[in-house]
This record gives sequence, C-alpha cells and structure tokens, in this order.
Amino acid sequence: MSKFLSAVGTLVMALCLGFAPIVALSADYSVIRSVSHKLTNEIGVCSSTVVGYKQILTAAHCVGDFGTEVQIGPDTARQITGTVVKVDRSVDLALILLPIPLEAIQIASERPRIDSEIVVVGYPYNIAQYATVGHVQAFDGYSMFISAPIVPGNSGGGVFMQLPDGEWVLVGVVSQ
Repeated sequence: MSKFLSAVGTLVMALCLGFAPIVALSADYSVIRSVSHKLTNEIGVCSSTVVGYKQILTAAHCVGDFGTEVQIGPDTARQITGTVVKVDRSVDLALILLPIPLEAIQIASERPRIDSEIVVVGYPYNIAQYATVGHVQAFDGYSMFISAPIVPGNSGGGVFMQLPDGEWVLVGVVSQ
C-alpha cells in the first residue's frame, strides 16, 4: 500500500459499471454537499472533497504535478486557490492544500460491503452539483466498482456512504 493511500485511510478509487438515475442534491445530502467542491484548472473541470484541515482530495488525473495551483469553488467569484502538495498517479489520488479551512468529512475506516448503497457527488459536465445513487458491485485491489453512473466532471468527486448512526463517510474517489 502506498504511503499516500495509508495516510488518507483505506480510501479506494471508484469506477463505474452500471446505471442509476442522476438526482439533484436535496437537504438529505447537506453534509456531503458541503464538503464537495468544483475544481478547475488548465486541465478542465473535476470534483473534489474536503478531507481534513485545509486539505482537499481529488483524482490525480485532474491536476498537474506538485506545486500546481487549482481553483476550488462553484464559480470564479467564489473560488479559492489551492496548491497540489501530493500526487500518487499509481492510485490516481492527489492532495491539495487550501489557504483556509473548510468543513471536512471523515474517511471511512474500512471498505464498504458489496451491495452497500453509495452516493457519488460531483459536477457532471460542469453543471450544478449533482448526486448519483448506486451500490458497491465489486473490488479489485484499490479499485471499487459501483453501479452509480459517472460522467466527465465527476472525476475526483467523493463516493460517500451513510453509516447506521446516520454519519456520512468518504469511501472512495471517482476515477475514470
């Protein structure tokens, strides 16, 4: 296991296999919506998730190399600049440091079970924040296969699961 992956917990990448409806986020998803942000740079638009004090996790293919600056926020008027501080292309993860703290979510301490319901939050096709709902289908090494549909713009976004006590946790990062 890479040092980077162990540093962020037992996080796995998520890949899409199946189909499910795209649904607009509702109040039920307020926690995961508040930690999910649009990421823009010269590469294009991706999604990201706040995972710690001033730290954002996204897919490595969404960012450049160490030191690259990216914009986090819904539009140019409300963006903040973050800096890529770690890139692990072997598992398609990148960590971005922000100048200010944002609300963060806990990373799951263990993998979800097969058939667990998950929610993917992102900015598909560079439009408003949306969620897709699906289930865990299988695992292959660090990859988690899910039935929730993902499209360009979802890359780097969080794959979330709600625990029995109602707490939301991050179980994966979308990688296409």
